[in-house]
Amino acid sequence: GSGSYKFLVTISNASSYSAHGVVILIDTNYRSRDFSAGSPDWTVTGIGTGQSVSESLGTGSGASLTVTTSGSLTVALDPSSPTETWYVADTEQIAAVFKLTAANENMSVTEIEFRKDGATSSAGDLATISIWDGATKIMEKTSPAFTNNSEKFVLPSSSSLVVPNGEDKRLTVKVKFAKIGTGLSGTSGNTIKLATSTDAGDSKALGVSSGVSVNLIGTVSTSTGIRYFKALPTLAVVGSTGGTLTNGQVDLYRFSVTASGNDVDLYKFGFNVATTGATVTSIVLIEETTGKTVKTVASDIGNSSSGSEVDVVVATGEYGATQITVPVGTTYTYVLRGTVAGASSGDSVPFAIALAKISNNS
Repeated sequence: GSGSYKFLVTISNASSYSAHGVVILIDTNYRSRDFSAGSPDWTVTGIGTGQSVSESLGTGSGASLTVTTSGSLTVALDPSSPTETWYVADTEQIAAVFKLTAANENMSVTEIEFRKDGATSSAGDLATISIWDGATKIMEKTSPAFTNNSEKFVLPSSSSLVVPNGEDKRLTVKVKFAKIGTGLSGTSGNTIKLATSTDAGDSKALGVSSGVSVNLIGTVSTSTGIRYFKALPTLAVVGSTGGTLTNGQVDLYRFSVTASGNDVDLYKFGFNVATTGATVTSIVLIEETTGKTVKTVASDIGNSSSGSEVDVVVATGEYGATQITVPVGTTYTYVLRGTVAGASSGDSVPFAIALAKISNNS
């Protein structure tokens, strides 16, 4: 009808023998596809009048189409992969998270190989290693050998882990640490760092539509790592040690220590302090759980806005032993006290625990 228009669409199917990377260009000036304005390419006639019409036609090239024979799958360390964290032996934890990105078609992971940093770990560190798609466990290996620091998973079916075209999927790797002790394979303090291998043949994916097997691509950073111990202390601030600073004996800082995995032996505490105006003397650490004095600190703290460290070493003379044993599953509470002098409005004595050193728990 008058004032109306229609779209003329050219549709083409790439032949089965088209090579990967070939570009098909639909061009209005290309031989048999010549759509140049005017005869003999085409003529336009008014339906009502029967008169010839001078058409107006743009002759620019159309979009180019690139032929590909298969999809691709790229792997990278995901930002959600955990930073270095300490755990107790004989527990299962997330070691790394990898991002898989599919292009051109849905991709099914068929093989994936992980490499472990041999400089920070040993062959007997892991009781199990497993791979997960969200909350779904795909596969698990018991006592993985990590031959030459590498361990490969061959997935049980082509539908075990499918990454949709143009989308990302997170692959989570969990490990269960070995037990530590006499005759056991675990080593206290070892760190598990993982990366995926993109060397040819190590990790593969299958195109769901094309049926073509390809190697995973990408540059994969090694995970920061997770470290494990036979026993581990957990420190926490107890209550509020803030408020108005007054002269006299003051509870400066209260905290707790909980032992996990095994008994924890403590032999030194370190505290950071930065006073403003006031001075603190007669500093003493009290074990509130038992009422025992851990140690009276000889040094005093003067006005030191730049900060200093107060070390408390467990002493036989006051505590009755050179170390504190916190039984597994038990929480001990401590308070650091001191005598404040010269305090005035606006002065503060902020304390924070810097460290709690433990003896060998291997």
